[in-house]
Amino acid sequence: MIRRDGQLKYKQIHAELERFIAKAKPGEKLPPERGLARDFDCSVLTVRKALAPLVASGQVIRRTGSGSFVAAPQDVPGNGAAKDVDTIGMLIHSRADAYAMSVVKATSEAAAQQAVKLRVACADGFGEPAMQEVRLLAREGCSALIIPWVPFREISELAGFAGKCPLPFTLPVLIPGFERNCFETPEVTGLGTVMGTRAVCEYQRLLGGRRIALLGPDTKGDFAMSEKLVAYAEFVFKNDLDNLSALVGPTAEDMNALATKWAAQKGELSILCYDDVHATRFMTAMHKLGLSAPEDFWIVGCNDTREASFADPPLTSLRGDYAHLGKITVRCAMAAARGQEWHSTTPAPNTLAIRESCGGLDRIDPTLEAALKKCAITWEIADTHSPKPILHAPQPRGDQPLMTYA
Repeated sequence: MIRRDGQLKYKQIHAELERFIAKAKPGEKLPPERGLARDFDCSVLTVRKALAPLVASGQVIRRTGSGSFVAAPQDVPGNGAAKDVDTIGMLIHSRADAYAMSVVKATSEAAAQQAVKLRVACADGFGEPAMQEVRLLAREGCSALIIPWVPFREISELAGFAGKCPLPFTLPVLIPGFERNCFETPEVTGLGTVMGTRAVCEYQRLLGGRRIALLGPDTKGDFAMSEKLVAYAEFVFKNDLDNLSALVGPTAEDMNALATKWAAQKGELSILCYDDVHATRFMTAMHKLGLSAPEDFWIVGCNDTREASFADPPLTSLRGDYAHLGKITVRCAMAAARGQEWHSTTPAPNTLAIRESCGGLDRIDPTLEAALKKCAITWEIADTHSPKPILHAPQPRGDQPLMTYA
């Protein structure tokens, strides 16, 4: 049957069903086939022809005697043949930053080591285009989905996406209602961030820092920043230090204003940053005021991305174990593909990549190393691509000793 505009009737029904699925909840029943045939003035066979691609792609589950239903996340979609449990999809956000791409690379390497075939798709956000990409991954034989990184501004959108995802999936964040999908247990989630923040604060204190500050974004709902703030607040309280945390906006004017305010503490300030981007932004703002690290302030970034080694001066940065993240992500996804659950119970370890900016490049000794090990952190003198020669550490600040020993 053909509509007056020339569109085949089964395609019209198919489009209507896709709209229904986009708005429906997982497990929701589709309209009865006979009812659709009556509404569209066609035969039941035409309705089934419209349904067939949706069943094949895994968006719809047919149950004999019960009807057709919107696929739930635990339903492994069928394509006429058994899915390959060793083929996993990965959905990469189009605005993935340097940290996110490090996680993606580590996940790809972990999949190769475990002989897991990885199919990759990219989408801008977690709306309908992303859902279409996942449906395509399902048709290509993927039995589970990895979402390696999520912008925190899109957590609520991700929650809606997760509720309709046709594949079992694993997440890098803990979303209420989707705890089973996080690659870490609730007890472990964020613990690596907390431990790393405490360790860097202690490192800066041992180097002689008297005014330790925390710098990060003013993004609402950023779990990582919240964890850093809690760990930092606990540290400065226990060590009787001033709380100098600052959350800044994304513009150069925002960072310039903070630099102007903190410039008054020249020679006393040690800064721990949310990531390398915020660290390099702050150093740029201070350069405009004629100030630089490590002569006028000490600074440490986070994630150890390319920005760190190419910064001026090269930036000390706290690096999580990307290989560990990749391995547990793949393992969690493989368990989901088999209808099981697995979550890491061990927090990701941290390494402090030491360069010029922190004021401690030539000051590591056995006592400091032992102190850092107590904080569950390792360290390394990192390679640098900067043509500048390595500077010696600045003199002690005021009457603060060069190193505080336990």
